Amino acid sequence: RSEDGILVGGGLRMSGAVGVNGEVDAFLLHPSAAAGDDVFECIDCVRTCHIPKLETPWPRGQELPHDAVQVPSAEDVVLAVSHAWKCQGHPDPAGDEAQVITNLVEQATSKLQPGGETLMFYDQLSLSQRPFRIGQDERSKEEERKFGAALAAMPFFFLLADAVIHISNPGPSVRLPGEGDLVEVDCAELDNVKLMKLDSDLRVVGFRDHQSPSNILLFDRIVSVSGKSVHRLRDLEISRR
Repeated sequence: RSEDGILVGGGLRMSGAVGVNGEVDAFLLHPSAAAGDDVFECIDCVRTCHIPKLETPWPRGQELPHDAVQVPSAEDVVLAVSHAWKCQGHPDPAGDEAQVITNLVEQATSKLQPGGETLMFYDQLSLSQRPFRIGQDERSKEEERKFGAALAAMPFFFLLADAVIHISNPGPSVRLPGEGDLVEVDCAELDNVKLMKLDSDLRVVGFRDHQSPSNILLFDRIVSVSGKSVHRLRDLEISRR
């Protein structure tokens, strides 16, 4: 049901067992555990009490400290946040969404009155993400595998959460310094960048030596090479001949 913009659901708790250091401890699992096999191996539930400690912009899931996440038990409340991404590399680069989420988490906690903790799914924090800063490592093969498993489990995870927080009006997209500027670089500098076709654009998604050459930044769009429009890797290869 909907209450003050928060979609509140519910589900039956179920008994289960989890192995810890070779031993099996029986306890009641949160319903979200049924979202997929070993779902909490690929999705982290963030302890909302840790939110005020997070830097701005919020870090990637693989960079959270261990004490910031927790496997939810039957006594915990699990909130799932649905929102738009304001930028290609980060959903909330200026931190505008953070306070809105904090306020809604407090409202949901007050309504649901958990016997344990309030935990949150927020994709930037709960999943392994691509780099959004120069110097950050790419996702490992294992992180890529877990990311794929998380995508498959997410529809069921949202269904089994105690409440869904939907941020329907994120406001205008954030314009970061230099965004929209047209810059020229030497073609040789493209040898150090990792490119990916995203929609109809060819964009920079990483750097081979973790160093940004000259004015090239993450998620820059390659517009043209030697005066020829570029929309795919094949266009780039042809233009550089």
